[in-house]
Amino acid sequence: MLGAGGGGRTAVGILERMFAAEGIDLFRERGMAFIDDQKVGGDVNGYPVVAGLADARRWSAGRGAEEAQWLVAFGTTFMRERQQVFAELRGDGVAFVTAVDPSVVRDRTARVGFGTIVAAQCVLNPNSAVGANCFLCVATTVDHDTALGDHVYCSPGVNLAGAVTVEDGAFLGTNAAVLPGVRIGSWATVGAGAVVRDDVPAGCTVVGSPAHIIRKRGRS
Repeated sequence: MLGAGGGGRTAVGILERMFAAEGIDLFRERGMAFIDDQKVGGDVNGYPVVAGLADARRWSAGRGAEEAQWLVAFGTTFMRERQQVFAELRGDGVAFVTAVDPSVVRDRTARVGFGTIVAAQCVLNPNSAVGANCFLCVATTVDHDTALGDHVYCSPGVNLAGAVTVEDGAFLGTNAAVLPGVRIGSWATVGAGAVVRDDVPAGCTVVGSPAHIIRKRGRS
């Protein structure tokens, strides 16, 4: 588990519930451990912090999926770093875990990419798609035919209506609502509580109800 902060602890809880449903002890049988440069040698929620990122990458080199599976579980204020680390790990050829809480309401046609975290009480409706290395916090709703790219972060309570497109790296704040058919551009930011009625260009920040642009790429 890469990252022992709030995201990592949330993801561990999801994995505990996933494996408990199969009668598997996450630590004793799967050897779960944290990787975090700031907390090496410590203990977080009963799991050891065994290494920093560089050492862990060296250890996992050449090992198969049965020995080393990764989950990138930091985010929010480090979305670019999250995307970069994920790309580097893919280049290393590592295997990724996908963490979907057992409480998630997931239609049989909904797709979730590898290395993605879907927290408790989320809803994935028919023909929705979530890319790789995304983080959907608690109670996110992804309605029918909505597609999320890679590295997308949805804060708690985000509501994506039908046929919405969210491009790579976008960040959506707590309780943001995106109306049907809207496109959120790559690396755009949607503020907490915003109601988005119109497309958001790549790299822009929008806030308010209705949402309006307060910052464009490279300028305010």
